[in-house]
Amino acid sequence: MKYLVILLLACAGCLADNLNNRLDCYLELDMQVSEQQCKDRGCIWDSTGRPPGVPICYLDPKQVGYKVPAGVKKTDTGLEADLHLKDTAKRTLKSMP
Repeated sequence: MKYLVILLLACAGCLADNLNNRLDCYLELDMQVSEQQCKDRGCIWDSTGRPPGVPICYLDPKQVGYKVPAGVKKTDTGLEADLHLKDTAKRTLKSMP
């Protein structure tokens, strides 16, 4: 399950904040979460004006994902880069069971 979350976190940094691109902060739980639980995990709480199916507690796309400290290198087979998980993403993943 954590691998799926990491994959989603990698994509989250590329997405603009709109209702269709919100990544649920509590993927592992099929239950209601409180505003405090959401904020304790470092996520954004937004309970106003959202249609059904849009997460009320979602990951901040600016604080999750990967950074590329050394840049991207061209190789004979394509591109190569070292990816480092952002510190804020590490904190979010650690708070997951």
